[in-house]
Amino acid sequence: MKNSLILLTALLLALGLGIIASVTQNTALLSLAKWIEPIGVIWIGFLKMTMLPLVISLLITSVSSTRQINNAPVLKRTLLVFLTLYVVSLIAAMVLMPLMMQLLPASASIPENLIDTTAISGEKPLSFLEQVVNWVPVNPFKSAAEGAILPLVIFSIMFGLAVNHIAEEPKRIVILFFQGVTEVMLKIVEWVLLIVPLGIFCVVFPLASQMGVNLVGALGFYVAVSVALSVVCILIVCLIASFYTKTPLLSFMSACLQPQFVALGTQSSLATLPTMVEAAEQKLHIPTHVTSMVLPLAVAIFKMGSAIAGVTYIFFAARMYHVELTLSQMLIIFVVALATAVGGAGLPSGASFFAPIVTIFMAVGLPVEIIPVLFAVDTLPDMGQTAANVTADMGAVSMVAKNADNVT
Repeated sequence: MKNSLILLTALLLALGLGIIASVTQNTALLSLAKWIEPIGVIWIGFLKMTMLPLVISLLITSVSSTRQINNAPVLKRTLLVFLTLYVVSLIAAMVLMPLMMQLLPASASIPENLIDTTAISGEKPLSFLEQVVNWVPVNPFKSAAEGAILPLVIFSIMFGLAVNHIAEEPKRIVILFFQGVTEVMLKIVEWVLLIVPLGIFCVVFPLASQMGVNLVGALGFYVAVSVALSVVCILIVCLIASFYTKTPLLSFMSACLQPQFVALGTQSSLATLPTMVEAAEQKLHIPTHVTSMVLPLAVAIFKMGSAIAGVTYIFFAARMYHVELTLSQMLIIFVVALATAVGGAGLPSGASFFAPIVTIFMAVGLPVEIIPVLFAVDTLPDMGQTAANVTADMGAVSMVAKNADNVT
């Protein structure tokens, strides 16, 4: 769905006109920017409209389908490895991103006089314990109405787990219902994304007319940081897999090289699957019965790159909007990024970008207007995140194979 050339053209046109308007203070261009800004706001509103029901239905169907997977001991071990790598990569990203963001010049951030502070925080701040109490989904409908994401995530996970313990016939009906909700929401997202170049233009042009060339510098910084974080997470996975399996580090990295190149070229973990299977079996000498089970499952539900991407977006946006993230917000980011990475696995292009990211932004109360701008420059970050995905898949299959004979 995402045509990179069309998106890049829309972005460059919006940036060019916006910078000209900012530098020249041309009245006609500034008026045009002001006139089209509401169109971008409306487009984003339609996108946000689908996120809550989509995330709820995805989580419920994902969690309610885990019982049949958990029956096999090797699959249990596989899921445990996935979860471990998810957690390690998220912790690494959340430690590194605040440090990296300090390198972004203040001039590249959105001027404070242009920020609607009420959209970020309009209420008296709560203590950490008060916020933790508020995470309990006492009234899921109220949480939905207020856009409180974390209570809904907790409720959806508990609901999905409970579905696992009811009779088969009502269980089937419940799962089919939420699968239907997911498909309906994805169809609406598909309609909204049909005009994504126009939406990006209507969001970027007004912003560029206010920030000028500083916006270009900020986006370049974002791309560089995203790629750097993916590289760091790739190295971390290689070190963990090498240490755990006692495989020489250079040998493991060499085995991952060809799948990584395919991932960079295709930006698709699924398209890289045959290459991963070949590399795992021929270079890492992993048995076929392990690769045939672990790698297809990894491609379907293990998206480490999506988890670290969510952290990148949120910390970049926080820096752009001059927001200092609190400890409770950090925990929310961790939980929601993990949940949406797992629940959002397998979403089509476009939806796979917006669904988890909009959800995380809404969870911590950051404006989502910056998200389409990031989507327009997502090609290089997405390449890095896909390479991180396939490296994590290779690490996972090697770690599962280490003791596979003992957990048959």
